[in-house]
Amino acid sequence: MEWRREQESLSDLVARLDGMLEAVRRCKVLKEEEAALNAQVMRLDLDIEQGRTGIEAEKIRLDTLEELRRELNDSLSLLEQIRSYEEARQHLRDGEACPLCGSLHHPFSTGAIPQPNEKRERLRECERNIRALNLELNQLGSALAAQERDREHSLAKLREKAEEAERLTALLAREAESLPRDAEAELTLEALEQLRSEVRKRQTAVSGVLLQLEALQERLEKLRR
Repeated sequence: MEWRREQESLSDLVARLDGMLEAVRRCKVLKEEEAALNAQVMRLDLDIEQGRTGIEAEKIRLDTLEELRRELNDSLSLLEQIRSYEEARQHLRDGEACPLCGSLHHPFSTGAIPQPNEKRERLRECERNIRALNLELNQLGSALAAQERDREHSLAKLREKAEEAERLTALLAREAESLPRDAEAELTLEALEQLRSEVRKRQTAVSGVLLQLEALQERLEKLRR
């Protein structure tokens, strides 16, 4: 009976060691996955920072273009206003006050009115650039939002991995405390594999003894008959 109880105890110990080995292997995988996720988060942090910097630079460019557009529009409005004063302009003389604005200087009184064609072309080009820049900003914003979502997803996976690793570590600690004193081992893969190998050898030896005992018992039964 003692041999059989030992066999049962050894079988239970092997099963528990198998569970501990599986937990240790899983912890190793989790550690590798956490390292990869941390590296991914660091890369995303860098990309996000660069993306934000790029967007801010493009916004400054957009502000500059919009200011130029306002200036060109104001300039074109002024030219159109000057052209509308055709009749009054013909009577202006330098040194005499303008009846409209009071100025004594009349640079356009002789008919040399700047033509708005160049400014209109510059305005059209400015508006094209503004449209292109707004499109680029939308694309950059979408890319940044995607990177921020990826970062949050990676952080969530990191938390999951950390929680699983914490549960497995606690499980291993409980299992280690419940091991027989003569079977205590470090919670490393190599140490547990060595311990399991030793327990399996003992289990094989005990199984051999039990087989011999059973054979002897059968012989005794035959002799009694």
